[in-house]
Amino acid sequence: MAIGTLAIRDRVFAVTSAELMGYITAVGDEWACKWHIDIEADERTFPSDDSEYPLVWKPHAYVHHLGAKARSWRDFDGAVFAGEDEQGEELSVLRAETAFRLYVFEHAPVARNRLAFSNRDGHLFDLTWTGAAGVFFDDEFYDDVPFRVEAKVQFTRVALSLSTTDHDAPAPPVAEIFASVLDPAAFRQLPTRESLKSSGYRTWDTDFVPA
Repeated sequence: MAIGTLAIRDRVFAVTSAELMGYITAVGDEWACKWHIDIEADERTFPSDDSEYPLVWKPHAYVHHLGAKARSWRDFDGAVFAGEDEQGEELSVLRAETAFRLYVFEHAPVARNRLAFSNRDGHLFDLTWTGAAGVFFDDEFYDDVPFRVEAKVQFTRVALSLSTTDHDAPAPPVAEIFASVLDPAAFRQLPTRESLKSSGYRTWDTDFVPA
C-alpha cells in the first residue's frame, strides 16, 4: 500500500515504507541517541536505448545520524532539519557525521536537504524532504537532480545494544542508560535479549517502542 510519493524530477514513485528510528550509542564519555530515516519506493520500468543500463528504477532514500536533540519521538512533530551530506565517498553507519542519501544506481549524497515533520497522528508523521542528488543515468538524470519525498513516516523504536567480552559481567543498567538520553515516559521498554556472539562478545539488546 502506498503511503506517499518519492519524486526524482518528473518521475514519481509510490512510497511503500517510511521509518523513523533511533539507536543509543556512546559518544565520547556520554550516551546519545542517533536518529535514522529509511524510505523505500516501488520499482518502475522506463524505456532506454542503452542496453548497458537497467530499465528498472527502485529508489531508496535514507538519512543516517540526523542531528536531532529530541528527548522523545513526539518532539519530531513540527521539527525542521536542513543541511548537507557530511560523509562524502566514505559512507559508513559507524561514522558520526550525518549522511543524506538517494540510491537508484549508486548511493548518491543529497544536497540542499530540508526535512519537515508535521501532523503527528499517533506514531505517524507527515514528512516532506526536498533536495537534489545524482542518479547517474543520462544527461537529464545525471547530477543535481531535484528530489522530493512526501510520505507518512512511522516512528518504530529506539534500539540499545551493549556488549562486553567479560562473560561474568553483571547485566548493564539498561533503563538507567536510556533515561540519561531520552524521556522514559514516551516509551515502553521491551524485554532485553541476551546472547553470546561467535566473536566472544556477550551482548544485551533492548528495544524501546512508543508508549
